[in-house]
Amino acid sequence: MNDVGGSSQRGLRITRKNHFAEFMLRIFVPDYTEIENPMVRRKYGYLGSIYGLLTNIILFAAKVFCAVVFSLGTLLADSVNNASDIGMCAIALVSVFIASRPASAKHPYGSARFEYVASLVIALLVIFFSAQQVIDTAQEMIDNSAWQTTFYSYAEPAFYISFVVMCVSALVKFSQYKLMVGLGRKTSSMTMVSTGKDARNDSLVSALIALSLLISYPLNFNVDPIAAIVVSAFVMLSGVSILNEASSAIMGKTPPLTTVKLFSDIIKSYPAILSIHDLEMHSYGHNEVHAYVHAEVDSATPIMVLRDEMDFIEKDVENRTGIRTFIHIDPIKIGDPETSRYRSYVLEAANEVDPDIAVNDFRIMDNLENAHEKMLVFDLVLPYDLLPKDRQVIEKVEDLVKSFTNDTLTFDIDIDDRTADLLLMLNDRDKV
Repeated sequence: MNDVGGSSQRGLRITRKNHFAEFMLRIFVPDYTEIENPMVRRKYGYLGSIYGLLTNIILFAAKVFCAVVFSLGTLLADSVNNASDIGMCAIALVSVFIASRPASAKHPYGSARFEYVASLVIALLVIFFSAQQVIDTAQEMIDNSAWQTTFYSYAEPAFYISFVVMCVSALVKFSQYKLMVGLGRKTSSMTMVSTGKDARNDSLVSALIALSLLISYPLNFNVDPIAAIVVSAFVMLSGVSILNEASSAIMGKTPPLTTVKLFSDIIKSYPAILSIHDLEMHSYGHNEVHAYVHAEVDSATPIMVLRDEMDFIEKDVENRTGIRTFIHIDPIKIGDPETSRYRSYVLEAANEVDPDIAVNDFRIMDNLENAHEKMLVFDLVLPYDLLPKDRQVIEKVEDLVKSFTNDTLTFDIDIDDRTADLLLMLNDRDKV
């Protein structure tokens, strides 16, 4: 399974300057520029989570106090949303702690993927609360209780208190959004970005509640239920987007083309490597990306020389890209007429069966008992629609190759699918 996100490598993402996040980092994380340091990354997570936790507690307390003292039902209802946000920030805080734990015997690749689980939980909570809001508001509209509201005039203190509180709430929520999304993008933290997006939605809700308070009195019509349904539907869609992103990360997803091309170009730039195939990438969190690739090398090169070359390339690629690299070597004969001839037969046969079939790991093995018999060994990488017909494909390729020559041939053919090679998968995507 290929599951590398676009932000896993250095230099692949360009983000706009987030002045508020930078300001908070300068104050609370003096060494914030050392982003690759796990302890600094943990401080990023703590900063966003604690800021969200404290500001949500303050908003919750202020709304409950004003609602009870001035009998403001709107503030009391919205305070429930802040209570749920307190829980989400607590989840984010726990996620930061667990995800930053080092590798152990039980989790040899660390616990960074726990962030995906936390994002999934946050997404489900967002969807649940927004759906519940839609249902409750719709029910109030049906039984007419939503329209039977006494509006505060502009001369009453209750109007100004509720209006100011909701405006302040919108600003505070927007600051949460700027901080959490800014920190999340810097550290590739899905949980922090998800929590920030929820704060953005809450900011919009608070702003619309303030707007409904402002215009309902002169219109003598309660616009709050309509605004509540529209905003809740928007929040629900946002939750579905977060859910889709988190579930994709858990299941594993194809990395972006820029990541694959960068890695591929660097690997192929070394003189010892003639070509590559069977590229796989797996992500275990930020800066914990593993790549596995087969590299064709000249079989005439001494094996110990090749070993030293591959060790150097693996370390050099990791230093340049942050991707931990593992190279499997496939020695091939360079300039051998027999190998070139039989390989051309196989390529022509595969292309005739289907142009999207790829041929890898081709080599010739001699029969020690019969010098005139050759065994052709290679892999066929099939498009997904041909996988159920793999036996028929093998038979067609064998028959076609035999038709090109009178030589006595036997075959050892393995079947792979596109999942085994990101290069082929992304080439298919480009064609589409």
